[in-house]
Amino acid sequence: MWKEAVLICCVALWLGKDVILGQPDDICLACICQTEGCERNLGRCERDATGEWRCGPFNIGEAYWTDCGRLEGEFRTCAMTMDCSVQCVLAYMERYNTSCGSTPYTCEQYAKLHHHGPGDCKIGSDSDYWREVERCLYG
Repeated sequence: MWKEAVLICCVALWLGKDVILGQPDDICLACICQTEGCERNLGRCERDATGEWRCGPFNIGEAYWTDCGRLEGEFRTCAMTMDCSVQCVLAYMERYNTSCGSTPYTCEQYAKLHHHGPGDCKIGSDSDYWREVERCLYG
């Protein structure tokens, strides 16, 4: 448990203190990262069950990377690094920040948006993924 707390603090410090409207706060983003694999996925890509590449600390797929604005020119180059993948996630959240119901968003909405996409991120929809993020947030 202490390793998770240290990881969350490190990611939160790395992200900085600025809160931008339409984006998750540092702790929420750190818990999304942890749920996706975070540091153990740095520099790594794997194919998922559908054959799509999933890369980096946020487990980003190519369609997600396209939706975030095709940062740094090449999907895997961006998604495998912490800097670019964080920027991609934040751009994706900002792009779809009206897809999940009323604003301001909760961490639950951001987590579901990240994992399920803009079509299935409403509060109240069942999500094992959200329960994993919630465990990180509340222990």
